[in-house]
Amino acid sequence: MNGNRLLASAQTKSKILCLHGGRGNADSMKFLVRDIENALPEYEFVYANGAHDSGKGGYLWIKDPPGGKGEPTTDPGWADESIQVLNTIVEEQGPFYGILGYSQGAAFVPVYLSRVNDGTFQIAITFCGYLTTTHVGLLGVVEERSPYGEIPHLVWMGERDGVILNSMTREMADEFTDPEIIVSESGGHIVPGQNDPTFGQVVAWMVDHSTTDGDDDSPSSSPDMSDNVDSNSPSSEPNDDSPSSSPEVSDDGDNDSPSLSPSPSSVTVEIPNYGCFGGDALVERVDGTKARMEDLSIGDFVLAGDDGAYEAVTSFGHHQPIADVEMVQIRTKSTTLELTHDHLLLLLLDNNQEYVPASVVQIGNVLSSGEAVISKENVQRRGAGLYAPFTSSGTIVVNGVVCSSYVTLQNSTYLQIGSWESPFSWHWLGHTYEKSWQHFIPGTSKNVTYTEDGIVVHGAIALKIANW
Repeated sequence: MNGNRLLASAQTKSKILCLHGGRGNADSMKFLVRDIENALPEYEFVYANGAHDSGKGGYLWIKDPPGGKGEPTTDPGWADESIQVLNTIVEEQGPFYGILGYSQGAAFVPVYLSRVNDGTFQIAITFCGYLTTTHVGLLGVVEERSPYGEIPHLVWMGERDGVILNSMTREMADEFTDPEIIVSESGGHIVPGQNDPTFGQVVAWMVDHSTTDGDDDSPSSSPDMSDNVDSNSPSSEPNDDSPSSSPEVSDDGDNDSPSLSPSPSSVTVEIPNYGCFGGDALVERVDGTKARMEDLSIGDFVLAGDDGAYEAVTSFGHHQPIADVEMVQIRTKSTTLELTHDHLLLLLLDNNQEYVPASVVQIGNVLSSGEAVISKENVQRRGAGLYAPFTSSGTIVVNGVVCSSYVTLQNSTYLQIGSWESPFSWHWLGHTYEKSWQHFIPGTSKNVTYTEDGIVVHGAIALKIANW
């Protein structure tokens, strides 16, 4: 770090207002942005919560349309509550030099810029953004006020984003004048960390657009809200908002599912970790819509196998909303699956179906769907969360791939005792243990508790016994 940047940091810090993704919060956003924050001491990052409580400690900037995403809202004031939240922060903690958003927070950046005076912010940074096409009233104001004083805008997207299509992010970028667009070939639906190949470009752009004097160029700390549209926004259940064309389509609503606690807000998971999928992995509901793993609740019905059967989620072997973990990324021509090294997935081996750990999958192996694996690599997932839903059959279809709900403890398909390979598969052992626990311990599915590492308690007991 050069001396000029250190001196500037010591004298004054330009503030960046950070907006979390849908159902996230200030703490989860701080975790996602931590590498960028650590690399930029000249900035002070301020993290806000959306106005709408989505449950389980999360918030939304924009509520879903009451009639579903097929019936967009037309009220220009649909997001007034969240706009007022940010107005208060800007007035009390400003001036702010920049505004930064991720996912729904990125979609909310142009919404907020369309409601404040040009010059309230000097730069904008968005990750995995999109336009609010399910809220045409908001979108109309966004398009009318574009390009927001020609504010410099950094737009980041990952080619492997399975939630927001890159084309949707580019449509949002078109509302700005000459935005800087950075595309990560290995990036997904995430804020890039230091291991992403484009991380240096993001940091360099923010350094190049930083201010070091902190005086005459500072924007006003009181945004003029004369452009706001007054309204009485109708209420609705707070659900995650993403465009209807996105693969992220789940509306959970309220239910009587047991609370999943405790869930740590920020953790680092050592590798190897006991098998899971990321929070952005997709499963299929009974109505055919896709739902993110992090949005599942006990009692939800999901596609469990290639026979088309749907089964209820009975529990979670692992439920950790935020985690930093290495995963195995397996690709076929039609899909990409990411899971921890020890998690089991179904392969066709010598005309037999076997649940094998992700770590031993090889290019050319054939999945149960008949598709061959065309690439395999280890990837770092930052803040993606770790989830392992259990079903009655012990299987679940994730990103179109049949997987086990369970893990191996020996990096093998079958239990090995010394040099002897037993006939007992780790999938069978895991499922037998889970079914026995639910049979002999009534209420297991309704009274779920987790360790500090997010592992279901009776699963942690089994792991301790196995490790012993």
